[in-house]
Amino acid sequence: MKVAKVENHYSEEEFKKLFFKFKNDAHVYIRLVFIRSLLNGNTIQDSAKVLGINRSTGTKWLKRFNEDGVEGLKPHYNERGRKCKLSEEDLKKIEEAILEEDISYTIKDVQKFISKEFKIDYSYKQVWEITRIKLDLNY
Repeated sequence: MKVAKVENHYSEEEFKKLFFKFKNDAHVYIRLVFIRSLLNGNTIQDSAKVLGINRSTGTKWLKRFNEDGVEGLKPHYNERGRKCKLSEEDLKKIEEAILEEDISYTIKDVQKFISKEFKIDYSYKQVWEITRIKLDLNY
């Protein structure tokens, strides 16, 4: 089988430091093990089999490593899930309304405000996440 082309961005010493740096990040660590296996002359198929991953997953990891080095091996959690229906501008309006001194908003009030102002119906939980997590408000 054909050996994969790996862009080696790091010296032997730098690679050891990367293993140490990411020893507590299982996602990156296992991907580094995969890349290391390829650098040692193993095929994608063999390296993937040893690690219990699909060959196509290994190919994706290799492509990302070749393009971005170790940064490409980090998971992209923020790219998951449905995109917010509210724009950044909408979120700013909501934050300004909540922070107005005259009115004290509850989550239910914010839920009604979003529905009335933006014609978007969010559940209580979604509104809580928007106010507490996205807007970092604790009121």
